[in-house]
Amino acid sequence: MRRVTKENLTVQIDRLYKIKEEQGQLSMSGEYTLQAYEMLLATMDGEPIVPEGYKIVPTELTSEMVKAFRSFCEAYDVDLIAGYKAMLEAAQKE
Repeated sequence: MRRVTKENLTVQIDRLYKIKEEQGQLSMSGEYTLQAYEMLLATMDGEPIVPEGYKIVPTELTSEMVKAFRSFCEAYDVDLIAGYKAMLEAAQKE
C-alpha cells in the first residue's frame, strides 16, 4: 500500500489540473478524484479526526497518566502499567 503524503497529494492535484487545462475538462471520475485529493490535503493540515467520545492518547505513558490511573484504581493491587500497555496493544490489533 502506498503511503499518502502532502507532497504526493500535491503532485497528483497538479497533474490533474494540468490535464484539465490541456483537455478543457476532466472525466467525472477525474473531477471526483481531484475533489477528494483536495479535501484530503486540507484535512492533513488540521487536527486529527477523532470520533466523538474518543481521545488520542500516547502509546508511551506519561507520568501524569500513571498518577491519574493509579489514583483512580488505588483500591486494586495490580500492575497498572502492564495492564495499560496490554490494553493499548490489544487496541492496535483491532
